[in-house]
Amino acid sequence: MGCKYYNLIAAVVLFAYGTGPIKGFSLTISIGILASMLTAILGTHGIYQYILPKIDKSRLSYWFGVDIKGKKVMEVLNLIDQQ
Repeated sequence: MGCKYYNLIAAVVLFAYGTGPIKGFSLTISIGILASMLTAILGTHGIYQYILPKIDKSRLSYWFGVDIKGKKVMEVLNLIDQQ
């Protein structure tokens, strides 16, 4: 997502200082970037809304990488390996 912000800033600069076809290009690329960001955010939200009711709540660490006690899954695996 970070790269898209820089591309959007570059498109704004091109639109501000460009002429004719350059402004058209910057407008087109801005619309594409904004549509991509919107789709990524809303699509991910929709997937989570679809999956969350179907998964077992006791296995949230499997899905999200955080144990119920607040430890990350990799920390728990490292503790198991050390024993």
